[in-house]
Amino acid sequence: DCAVYLTDIRDLGEMDAAYTKFFPTMRPPRVTVQVVALAGTATVEVQCLATLPSAVQREVVVPAWPASSRAHFSNGVVAGSLLFASGLVGLDMRTGDLVPGGVEAETAQALKLLSELL
Repeated sequence: DCAVYLTDIRDLGEMDAAYTKFFPTMRPPRVTVQVVALAGTATVEVQCLATLPSAVQREVVVPAWPASSRAHFSNGVVAGSLLFASGLVGLDMRTGDLVPGGVEAETAQALKLLSELL
């Protein structure tokens, strides 16, 4: 499960290129956000919570979700009895649009998506 912090979200494509090279298969769940600043002159920071390579791992695929939802990262990875999920937002996975209704509706939808990964 990774969090990537960028000082400029326009660098997402370049970051994705390095991320997909490093993780060629079963990419960890990831959230990417833009921040005002990082330590020193850094433009990207990556934080990951990982399991040892010896742990049995499998990617979680929800058949009703479009394949494009996991193009650059996995929606979820199970390792042992742990589920690693990240980057869940209030999207309607059929349309790709945010659900209407504001913060409460988006939160409810993100949690619904989490339940679909379980």
